Amino acid sequence: MVNVLRVAGLILLVFGITFLFWGFDLSQSFSNRFMREMAGEYPEQTKKYIFGGIAMLVVGIGCLVYSFKRRD
Repeated sequence: MVNVLRVAGLILLVFGITFLFWGFDLSQSFSNRFMREMAGEYPEQTKKYIFGGIAMLVVGIGCLVYSFKRRD
């Protein structure tokens, strides 16, 4: 069970970092900067990538910490 948590945690970390990079890359595009200036916020797709990446990172770190603290 612990090994499954470690693998899941590592996968979530990798996907979380990937989604964060995609979100930050999208936020620097011309269309997103223009939308941010006009509407005052990022488009929904950019927010989904950034917040989804953060959520995956938090859950992945939690899985890894839990799996290393719990030794069966």
